[in-house]
Amino acid sequence: MAAPSDNAPPTQASSLASKLQISEEVERRYNMIKSVGEQCINDDELRDLLAKKAAPVCYDGFEPSGRMHIAQGLMKIMNVNKLTSAGCRVKIWIADWFGFMNNKLGGDLKKIRIVGEYYKEIFQAAGMNGGNVEFLWSSDEINARGDEYWPLVMDIACRNSLAKIKRCMPIMGHSETDELSAAHVLYVCMQCADPLFLEADICQLGMDQQTVNLLARDYCDETERGNKPVILSHHMLPGLLQGQTKMSTSDPSSVIFMEDDEAEVNRKIRKKAFCLPKIVEGNPCLEYVKYIILPWFSEFTVERDEKFGGNKTFSNFEDIAADYERDQLHPTDLKKALSKALNKILQPIRDHFKTNNRAKNLLKEVNNLLKQDHKSNRVVPTALSKEMEALSVNAPSSASGLQMSEEVEKKYNIVRSIGEECIQEDELKNLLAKKPTPICYDGFEPSGRMHIAQGVMKVTNVNKLTSADCKVKIWIADWFAQLNNKLGGDLEKIKVVGEYFKEIWEAGGMNPEKVEFLWASDEISTRGNTYWPLVMDIARRNNLRRILRCGQIMGRSETEVLSAAQILYPCMQCADIFLLEADICQLGMDQRKVNMLAREYCDDIKRKNKPIILSHHMLPGLRQGQEKMSKSDPSSAIFMEDEEDAVNKKISEAHCPERTVAGNPCLEYVKYLVLPRFNEFVVENEKNGGNKTFTSFEDIAADYESGELSREDLKKALIKALNIMLQPVRHHFKTNERAKNLLKQVKVWKGMANKESSELGNLPTSPMAKRARTCETTGERLRGPVRVPRSIGLTNRGLAYGFDLYYNDDPPTLLVPCTWSKNYGIGLYGRIGLQCYNLQKGTNLKFKRLEKHSTKDTSFFSLYITLEATDPATGSVCSFQTQFGDAGRRISLGARITWLTLASTIKQIYNQPIDDVWDEDTPGINEFYKVPMPKWFSDEARERDSKKYYVVPESELHDNDWLQLLMEVAFFSKADRCLDAYLPLELKNVVVETFEDYTTEPSEKLKADNAIFYISYKCCSDPSTPLAGDHRAIVRKTMDGKPGHMCLEVALTKEQE
Repeated sequence: MAAPSDNAPPTQASSLASKLQISEEVERRYNMIKSVGEQCINDDELRDLLAKKAAPVCYDGFEPSGRMHIAQGLMKIMNVNKLTSAGCRVKIWIADWFGFMNNKLGGDLKKIRIVGEYYKEIFQAAGMNGGNVEFLWSSDEINARGDEYWPLVMDIACRNSLAKIKRCMPIMGHSETDELSAAHVLYVCMQCADPLFLEADICQLGMDQQTVNLLARDYCDETERGNKPVILSHHMLPGLLQGQTKMSTSDPSSVIFMEDDEAEVNRKIRKKAFCLPKIVEGNPCLEYVKYIILPWFSEFTVERDEKFGGNKTFSNFEDIAADYERDQLHPTDLKKALSKALNKILQPIRDHFKTNNRAKNLLKEVNNLLKQDHKSNRVVPTALSKEMEALSVNAPSSASGLQMSEEVEKKYNIVRSIGEECIQEDELKNLLAKKPTPICYDGFEPSGRMHIAQGVMKVTNVNKLTSADCKVKIWIADWFAQLNNKLGGDLEKIKVVGEYFKEIWEAGGMNPEKVEFLWASDEISTRGNTYWPLVMDIARRNNLRRILRCGQIMGRSETEVLSAAQILYPCMQCADIFLLEADICQLGMDQRKVNMLAREYCDDIKRKNKPIILSHHMLPGLRQGQEKMSKSDPSSAIFMEDEEDAVNKKISEAHCPERTVAGNPCLEYVKYLVLPRFNEFVVENEKNGGNKTFTSFEDIAADYESGELSREDLKKALIKALNIMLQPVRHHFKTNERAKNLLKQVKVWKGMANKESSELGNLPTSPMAKRARTCETTGERLRGPVRVPRSIGLTNRGLAYGFDLYYNDDPPTLLVPCTWSKNYGIGLYGRIGLQCYNLQKGTNLKFKRLEKHSTKDTSFFSLYITLEATDPATGSVCSFQTQFGDAGRRISLGARITWLTLASTIKQIYNQPIDDVWDEDTPGINEFYKVPMPKWFSDEARERDSKKYYVVPESELHDNDWLQLLMEVAFFSKADRCLDAYLPLELKNVVVETFEDYTTEPSEKLKADNAIFYISYKCCSDPSTPLAGDHRAIVRKTMDGKPGHMCLEVALTKEQE
């Protein structure tokens, strides 16, 4: 038989041999890489990666901050060389911007850059294999690809709470309880983004960096990103002194530096190092042998006199430790051998820094820098801040004696009339006298329909500014809306809303001359090299407490649970002012705190021309006590495209106390909208002497207080004036196709579209269902009071009312008797109401049967249910009633279904009023439960935040009716039908998460008013049925503290199913 040719197809045996060789090679590479890490997350992923990818990308990095010690130098060199020998491409991230934020070397980027070059020189001299190693400066890479990097950072910030980010502070050598700056928050979000930005397959950093690497993996899970980085966390080498778990340059005598001379190494090891006889644990000398000497030389030789046992060479650490514990290896001999070995490793580096001119000069520069800044915590001004300092226009108080010309006086009066407050007036006068065309910064966050406070007031104010020769830059803060999770953080939708806003102002009469609309995302992307260092500089100069006080600009309080993004937001808004080179900030009083932050920043960097703050009045809502007009209650706000009838109705019903000026929204609208627009206010009244024209608010207020101007006449005149203002906008949105389409989209996203809308298809069209869908689309939760409306004009077919708690003149809808077999869903709703009562009252009532319920849902899909319940303790039977609102049933996979129980009680003899207003804004519901529904937790997250989670023991799963009911709720949310065909359901696993730790008794989480349940269960029906098999769901339970109130939100996503 002829021998097979080289070109013949491989035989089965040869293919098998090839596979075995590949497998052996993968195992070799795996073992080499695995030896780098004290911990690997996780092993299987690493093996799979190496089997599929010949040259995985490994991310490593350092923050240039001073001299390099052996933990930074030798360990990194060994680890990088192992990785490259296993075929990895290593990207070493020189984190200069991170050193800047962490205020290393005073935050002076030039100095930080010098130290970075010194680090590179050491790695080269000490033997790092440069073949597959790439050094990347973070500032250069981020500036070059800022359009990729910063949206990623912001998305990470949006998806993580401030509390979670603070748990990563050890990466910078801080704890959660330290006095932190806003830059520390930004730092974590950026470091989390780095391995994803570099497309790293492996993160190779110290154990102290593990929390942020896990954060990156969590982000991958949440965003369904395929290539989660494998985490290799190497051992942290201790300092030389007792109890120093981590080598630190803060005590130079306790660390070995890479360029220390021989005598210095000997002194530190032999005289300073902690090294108790016979004690291995916590012995730094033995750790250096284990993690440096043995990996470097593959052996450790101890030289000693024959009488002490003679020379001995060890090839593994176990033998060294055993000899040391038995006192066969003395500390003195150990130290001498260690210092000799270290000096042998470090000698080439010393030689390089003595003979190479570049290295010699770098070391000299670094030593000089450290002498200058080692004991100084001074923040060095950035190049940008120095540049701004030179732009002096209005030196403080320089206008105190200024004689203004008539023209300047006129401009000043126009500009000043905009602000309820001006900081500072002298500066404003000086600016207008010296600068022909001052730049004014205004802006808005596109987030929904526009009300008159945003529309009419902005048009009036902008027109005033341009008439005084100001150039107005209007900042369309699309990225800020994304950070604040408006419209679910969907940037495309936010941009559409921004265009809708522009369309309104154009139709509303804004003078386009000297007005420039600027999209934040475009400007920041284009000028990121200038913008982001400014944001970082502002962040590092302000502690978290100061930034938290700015929460008001986003409609947040200091005490709310915030995302990391809401810490970045004020820093970015402050930077906007300087990026736009604004002389004047013209925003509402609610933005005052961040504008003051900008002035404080000017003081900090010694910039003379601080932005002048013009804070305009905040127009109230139409209801009593509403200090600020808000879109959350549409009936209390007038929108720019509201029809005439809607304006008439809203003003007619508006709070307007007789003869009272203070807190009267109607009078405020006259003062801040009508008079500035028309310069007069005309009241028509034929009976009382005909029309009267007012030109000042003082006269209007005086007549109203005296009773000469009645409430009815005031409202009538206000309605007419508002409709005159709004008519051009209405006309534009009816006749202009672009405007018409923009408004249609905005209404759909805010849950106000008609049921015919093609975007809604055949989904439920009740107001609450629309609102629930909108919340799913936008990522927002049902906010504020939700009242279930009553149905009117329906008869009860002669039956007794099924819901005696119903407290209205109208019957509660058609009522019918019912049975369990025909009304599984109704029965489930009734059992939810019964369980709500049990949870609140501590009872154990059991469902027996349905009695009756309303046959038609109200416009909020609200059902009134009467059922029978038994008390197992006594055997007694009671009649029980519940009111149930199903917000958003039959929503497709990927949505969140919200069910509300708004009343639950044993039937009373007499009707009692019920409070059917769900109040999510109650302090009883922490902000932790108001953010979009979480994704399924990762094992890493559960281990890291173990106090947040409670894994329900198997013994409790079947003894707890409440958990069984939640499983049914979850499955019914998916199936939307009677479960008889799918039974039985088997509860497999439940994990409960709460904001509170319940450290004393974790099982208390089961009884918490507010909690998140992660439920794994199985449908054990015939395998041929479509829903047979394993399922997962997330159910969030919240209670607003009112009797009979409970909200269940069920998340069903493709990922979970």
